[in-house]
This record gives sequence, C-alpha cells and structure tokens, in this order.
Amino acid sequence: MDISIELCPSGQGRKRTVNKDNWKREKAKKERYSRKRLPQAPKCKHYTKKFQCSSLTMADIGKFNEKFYAERNKRYQDMFVLKHCVIKNPVRKGKTVKVNVKNKPKSLSADYFVKSGFHFGRKGDHYNRAATSPETVKSFLWSEVDRRKSSNEIASAVFHTLSNHVFQDDVEIVRLMADGCAGQNKNCTDDVEIVRLMADGCAGQNKNCTVIGMMCYWLHFCAPTCIKRTEIVFPIVGHSFLPPDRVFGHIEKKLRKTSTIVDPQKYFDIIKEFSSVLKMGKDYVVCDWKAESANVLKTPASWHFKLQKSKRIIISKTANGSVEVKGESS
Repeated sequence: MDISIELCPSGQGRKRTVNKDNWKREKAKKERYSRKRLPQAPKCKHYTKKFQCSSLTMADIGKFNEKFYAERNKRYQDMFVLKHCVIKNPVRKGKTVKVNVKNKPKSLSADYFVKSGFHFGRKGDHYNRAATSPETVKSFLWSEVDRRKSSNEIASAVFHTLSNHVFQDDVEIVRLMADGCAGQNKNCTDDVEIVRLMADGCAGQNKNCTVIGMMCYWLHFCAPTCIKRTEIVFPIVGHSFLPPDRVFGHIEKKLRKTSTIVDPQKYFDIIKEFSSVLKMGKDYVVCDWKAESANVLKTPASWHFKLQKSKRIIISKTANGSVEVKGESS
C-alpha cells in the first residue's frame, strides 16, 4: 500500500519547529547589541595628522552608525571595527635612565625593614630547611638578607648533619636508615654500611650535581670506614610524605595564627618550639660546593644515566678507593 507524505502547514505539525528568534535569551542578546540612541557628533574637536574628528560630517557618522548596527550580534560588530582599523608597529626612540649610584644603598638588612616600619613577614623571607633523624630534628635557618636559596646552602646543611652525626653508637638508627635486608642490616650491631637520604626532586636545590658532588666528597674523605654506600632517594610526587613535612606543618600552623611579625627574632622563637635551630654563619658555614663539583664532575649531559629521570642516586666506594655514581629510574 502506497502512503503519500504531505507537508503540513507551518505550526500545525505534531512536532513544533524550533525558532530561536522567539527565545528570551536571543531577544535579550539582540537588544544588547541594538542601537540605543541616535548618533552624535564628537565633541573633542581634534584636527591633527592622527585625529581629524572635527572634519567628520553628520552624513558620514550616520552611515557608519547604520552599517555598524546592520546586524545585531557581537561577532559582526567586532569584525566591522577590525575591518576599519589600521595596525602599525610603534616607532619609539630609546631612552636612557640615569641612576644616582652615590645615594643607592648597597644592601638591605633586617634592621632596615624593622626601623622603616615595614612588616618583616611581608618584605622579607626566612629560609628554613629541616633535617630529621630518629632522635632529633634540626632546622637550618637563614634569611634572604644573608644568602639566597640555592644548592650550596642545601649541600652545606646536609654535610654539616652527616659530619656531626654518630653512626656507630645507635643501633636504632642502623635499622631506620639502612635498607631492609635481613641478612645484612637487621643482624648488625654497631656498624652502619648504607646511609639513605630522602628529599623531593627539586632540581635547583636537591636533585643536582652540587649535592651529588658533596655526597661523593663526604663518602670518600669524611664518612666512617664502615659506611660503604650512600643513597639519595627521590620519592614519587604526590605519593609520598617526608618527615620534615610534619615539622613544616606545625610551623606554618603557628605562623598562621600570628597576624604580623615586626621582628625577625620571632621566626627563630617559633621554629625553636618544634626543632633545634642552627643559624647560618654561627652554627655552620656554607661552602662553595657548586664550584668544586664542577671541577671534578662532568656535566649531566655526558653522564651514563639521566639525572632528572632517576628516582634513586647510588654513591658507593670501589675496591681501588674511588667513588662511583649510578642512577636508577625505577
């Protein structure tokens, strides 16, 4: 049986056709980009080489206004404006600024911030690095007035911790810092063979040639004879929690309750509540490990492993008395 299909008149079908022009949203959009009033002549009276506003006639203004509002949508109006714009690169003459060197201060100390009335907590930063061990927590404290935050400061703090730590007298430290091999470490009594360091993978502070060069120097010249290997472990980001993070959390919680800090000594007092504070230049010195490591080590590009992809750096002593470095990516 043949069925003839006939077209229904508009508005009489079973399914109503979509007409976006009747939507309230579309009507409000057209009203937004419609002409609100008649065009007016500019009152600036410019008549220069760049601006000739006073030379325009009302006929020109009316035609431009009529073409601009020919379609009431933003895309058309934006394209209409860009169509009549001319873009040129600005030509500017260079200017030299003279600085009065005699009146310029060479450096700003913490006393300057306090005496001038500024809050030291906003104008200056205190750098705090924590080194944790089973019996104590040490915080190495210095301000941006003393030195900047770089790999030399981190390497010097770690070197001071390792050089002043006693590895042979604490059996509990052996079990925590050595690996978990029952045949080698769990049965030992007073000798530590492996020292393991854990840090985040920040390339500018921890994961660089400076720290590796410092660890090679310490293992070769300063480490006890019982220590044969050191490991620098970089945990996976977002899946690990280091012990210093707990110390930093307590300090930040205490600082959050303090609205203003006008004396740098306040930082020292707050950090001292949660750890043993060591001040730079007083309790330990900063050495130029970066320059010394560059004289001994090759550049990371010529190494036999990729430093940035390594999750663990192993530094061990060899039979001939030298030190070898290797990296593991997993």
